[in-house]
Order: sequence, then structure tokens, then C-alpha cells
Amino acid sequence: MALGTGMRRVLLGTLVVTALAVVAALLPVPRAQASPIEEPFSISVSGTAGNYFFSPRNTAIAVTQTWNQTAIGTYEAVEVRVAAKDGTPLYRFEFATPNGSGDRFVTRFYRWAQEIPGPGRPEISVHGETPGCGNQTGSFEVRGIHRVGLEITQLWLVFERWCSPSWVEHGELRLGYPQTAYNVSPRVVVWPWSTIYPGHVAEDIPVKVRLTSSKAVTAYTPSVSGAHAADFPIRKQNCTGSLTASGCTVWVGFTPTAPGPRHARLKVPTSAGPAYVSLDGTGGVGTSDWTVDVDWTNPAHTEHLVMGSASVGSPYEIRSQAWEPQPDGTLTPWQARFGTYGGLQMQQGTTYSYEPDQNPFYMSLSRSTGGCEMTSGSVTLNDLAWLGPDHDLARMDARLIATCASSTPYSVSARMRFHARADVTSPGPVSNLKAVRGDGRVTVSWANPSAADLAGVIVRWYPARNAPSVWWAGKTAHFGTGTSASFKPPTTQPVSISVWTYDNTGNVSARSSVYLR
Repeated sequence: MALGTGMRRVLLGTLVVTALAVVAALLPVPRAQASPIEEPFSISVSGTAGNYFFSPRNTAIAVTQTWNQTAIGTYEAVEVRVAAKDGTPLYRFEFATPNGSGDRFVTRFYRWAQEIPGPGRPEISVHGETPGCGNQTGSFEVRGIHRVGLEITQLWLVFERWCSPSWVEHGELRLGYPQTAYNVSPRVVVWPWSTIYPGHVAEDIPVKVRLTSSKAVTAYTPSVSGAHAADFPIRKQNCTGSLTASGCTVWVGFTPTAPGPRHARLKVPTSAGPAYVSLDGTGGVGTSDWTVDVDWTNPAHTEHLVMGSASVGSPYEIRSQAWEPQPDGTLTPWQARFGTYGGLQMQQGTTYSYEPDQNPFYMSLSRSTGGCEMTSGSVTLNDLAWLGPDHDLARMDARLIATCASSTPYSVSARMRFHARADVTSPGPVSNLKAVRGDGRVTVSWANPSAADLAGVIVRWYPARNAPSVWWAGKTAHFGTGTSASFKPPTTQPVSISVWTYDNTGNVSARSSVYLR
């Protein structure tokens, strides 16, 4: 299993070189006497390549923490290498704070990460079971961290990494936390952002429960509760009875019943006390499909097709794929690709015409293995929206027209939609947001916006100075339609709280935050 290549890093106290550095200087991290972060540990990985669990029972890890300086500034990085007991490399994880930020890791959500990060971007790199995974992007969340001096002695990190429109791995690393009677991994499950529409089924995620002490522990029937418990069914489980060191597994599914944010909590009750796993997913918003009319000339006849689809792209090129159901149950793929040359960005409300061998617009269309020998065509972008600093395609409603030459000429007219919807306006944020401490608890109150289609309010928090920046990050205090929530935080730490609203279409508001020092 190839571990791949990435930015080279070496141990604390030696030179660090990155791909973006012109001059690299040493900024050593002083070491303190502390328990090693390498054990105990639990690591879980799920995704396109499969499901994997790593613990001291079957693997060993090596953790490297570095403080890096490049031409644009400094940042902190951590690398975790996983190997089998015989030394065979299995996985390598690399994460870093935003390049040039001068920041060390803290409890917060790091979005828009890259394998080779540009200025101000965090780093994410996961190499293991996915062959040839390059140009990685994604996000990660530091759920918890502890240091002795500057040395990280405990780290709880949840990640989602993409290396193509369809190759994804996500999981959790918990390093250096005290050993308990039993262990649950992962403790946080967030289904990767993708188009899982209401009624559709996402990949099931396994949760491993294993004995980690000499104490006898009995597990009882697991269950799911919370605002959207029905959306997260337990598909199967073998965790009723005595726990063993090899462990048992609870398989949790995700089938959203509505668009937008969905949340619940898995409970694993045992004789040593219960464990809880946070479950989050997003029901697909809007509509993603192709509606296609094909007009054949000889013999003259027409076809009308409505097919599910997915699309990816940037302001310079968009690719879309649809799947045509066949009588035998198989799916025939349709592919469309169009874009502009010369650095021109595509714009909403514009029609782009295609003529062979003419710039600046290009387009192609195929059905199964047969490509359209296009003599003319056009794409009209009736609705178009982008997301994030890389301007990833977030929404599209387009009309594609193509005239195709062949032994039997034909023409195609297709409406292509990606998360298309009439309502693209998020509800307003909450107002009069307040938080107070009392009797060891924090009480949060707010006023809801006067939105007729308000579906719910989300309250998440960190025992830290940085408030959750996305609705699926942090601990959950409220998921409903109320106007107050209460939770028990650590008494000696600051508390940061974020609140969002969302509507029946799945649009999510801007966050509102409040802080208690």
C-alpha cells in the first residue's frame, strides 16, 4: 500500500522544508516531560476505500509535531503514521494550521484545507488505502487538544478528505487520552457532504466498541435518539453481550427524510456506563437531475428521459453526469462537459454558443460510449452559484442544446440541474442571543426570526475561545424550534456558542455567536 508523497517534515529540532518555502528557518518546539501521545490511541477511517480501525491491539503509531516557517509565515503541523505490528506502513495523516497564519492548533473547525496549502489555507493529507490520491482537499475539526508547554499530549481530530469528485475518506483520530474500561470509535460521525436526497440511502458507517481493560463489561442494546433519530437507523449490530478486546460493531445508516441539517445521537449502554456518538448529515437540497429530449431524424422519433445526476465544476469548467435506467436494472451514463478558455469565467444569465474549433467556449456530450459529433450547440446558465475560496459549483440550472452528426443525425435538448431550487434565501439569524452561567450550567436564549418556513434552530458549542463555524461542528446543545437551551460545560474553561436557523428547503442562515470567558 503506497503511502504517497507530500510535504516533507522531520522531527522537532531539525530543519523543516515545504513546497512553498524559499527560505526555511528552524523554530523549535520546546519539549516538556509528558505522557506520550502515541498510546493509547484509536483511529477510524471510512469511505470509498473501505472501513478501517486502528488501535494498540493491532497497530503502532508515530506522531510528529512541527513548527514550520516558510516565505509567507509560520504554522503548526502534526503527522501521524500508522503501521502494522510487523512495521508495514498502513496510513499516514498530515494536518496543519493555515499556512502563514502563525497559529497553533486549537479547538476549532478548519475548512477549505489542501494537500499543499496556499497562503492562509490549512493542510490535509491522508494516504493509505486510496491509490494515487492527489490534489487532496477537505476539512478537519480539532474537537479537543491538550498541551504540556507547547507539546501536544492529547489530540481529538475529525476529518473529511476528498481527492476527486467521488473519492472520499473520513474518520477520527483520538490520541493520548487516558485508557477507559472500553472504547468507542468513532465518537463523532459526519456523513460526507454529498447529494443524499430525502428518501435516498447513504453508505452505512461502522462504530467499533471494544474492551480496553481487564474489567468485565457487558454491552446492552444500542439505540438512536434525538431530533432526527429516524434518519439514522441502526442497520445491524452485534454489541449485545460481553465485550471483547477484538470488539463488536454497530452499523449506522443515514436516510434523510427532509433536506438540510439532520442530527441524532447513538447511545451504547454498558455495565460500565453509556457511551454516545454524535450523528450528523445533510439531506440533499433542491433538485439534481437531467430532463432530456432527443429528436432522431431517421427514422423520425423522440425520447424523453428524466435522470438523476451529479455535477462538479468551477467558473471555468463544469462537468455533469446522469444515469439512464435500463430494463435490466443497469444504468447507462450520460456525460456533459463545458467551459471557457483564456481565463474567462462563466456567468449566470449568459448563453454560450459552441462551434467546432472556435474559441472561447467548448462543450462535449456523450451517452454510454458514444460521443456526440457536435456540429453546433449552446449552454444557457439560468442559475449559477459557487462555494468557498476555490469557487466550487454549489448550484446550477442550465439548458444544453446540441446538434449531433452521425449515420442517424439527432439533436439533444437537456435541462441540467444541480441543487436547483426556487427558494435560495436563508432564514434570518436569531436575535437577542444571550448566554449566562448558573448552578454549573450555561443557559442560552434567543428570539427566532419571523420566517414562515422556519424548520429549526441549531445550537453548538465548544469549551474553548473559538465558536463553532459550521453547523455540524462542536457539541450539540439544541436541535429544534425552541428559544432556549441549557448544557453543562467544564467549569474552568471558556465557552463559545454558535446558533443557526434553517428552513424547510434546507437553507441555513449565517451564524450568531456568543462567548463566556
